[in-house]
Amino acid sequence: MEHNLNLLIPLILILSLFQSVFGVGLLLFGTPTLLALGVAFFETLSIILPPSLSISLLQVVRNYHLIERSKELIFLIFLSLLAGLSIAIFLANNNQIELFIGLILIFISITRFKERYFNKFKSKLGEYEKFLMSFVSFIHGITNMGGGFLTYIYASKYSSKERVSANIAFIYAIFAFFQIMVLLLFDKLIVGQNTVISILISGSTYLLIGKFLIYKINDNYFKKNYNFYNSFLRNYFPYRFSKLTLFFEKLAIR
Repeated sequence: MEHNLNLLIPLILILSLFQSVFGVGLLLFGTPTLLALGVAFFETLSIILPPSLSISLLQVVRNYHLIERSKELIFLIFLSLLAGLSIAIFLANNNQIELFIGLILIFISITRFKERYFNKFKSKLGEYEKFLMSFVSFIHGITNMGGGFLTYIYASKYSSKERVSANIAFIYAIFAFFQIMVLLLFDKLIVGQNTVISILISGSTYLLIGKFLIYKINDNYFKKNYNFYNSFLRNYFPYRFSKLTLFFEKLAIR
């Protein structure tokens, strides 16, 4: 995809704006998009992990006072993420990673359909938060798409949009940092023109536009925009799984 910058640049720009507000975007939406366009799994990670890390770090620096930090939680995230990444490397080497990512996307899409799932999740969050974060980290390590679950956790935990976005960015930064380190360790990180361009676009987008957007959106509008997020997830993975997704959606809305 080195030659197709006309597609890569607007993709990174749009997802960077989305991540600047909601804390997720580049990994959650960029992963299935690039895979659908025929980009190999490790090249996909190499293109979107560095820009995602750059935005998340900028968000963390700007909103550090809003972030809840726990050394124990970071350690659990690292262990779970490492286990997931090990499985991802195995699946990618055996050309099975796309199927697993498709199934996870379908699961996220279904569970965001009914409000009762969200309310039940919210009621159990305090009791099982460490387990849930370990699970999310494990899934993210395999699929690069744990952001879909992170929005559940932090939208349930906090009412302030700034606090929701800041804490998601903190976890996303940890995810991306550890992922990059593991990919370097296994010699799977492919740094090229696309990686450099993506970092420049994402960082510039956040500093010039993104960091101001969240303050232009009130808390109620921020919450309502998850409807857009739900709709986007439902229709975002058009190849191979589209009919299966529609089948599960029909079951979910009955």
